[in-house]
Amino acid sequence: MVKNLIWLGAALTLMSMVGGVWAAVHLVNLGIAADEGAEVTSDMSRTAWLALYAPVVTFVAGVVIIIVGGTQRPRAAD
Repeated sequence: MVKNLIWLGAALTLMSMVGGVWAAVHLVNLGIAADEGAEVTSDMSRTAWLALYAPVVTFVAGVVIIIVGGTQRPRAAD
């Protein structure tokens, strides 16, 4: 159970890093499009910022799960 929690936390943390890179690329592309004169609506901007916040929340959740998993003691075999 303890190892499962640590692996789950590690997986969430890695997923958040991939998601963070994707969101950053999305924001950069949105900025380039705006510089080239494309109309950027508030919905596009809101979606881009939410895409950036989601990996941060996932990263924090992963770290919390790793900490909780690391503080758990294995159960004694009956």
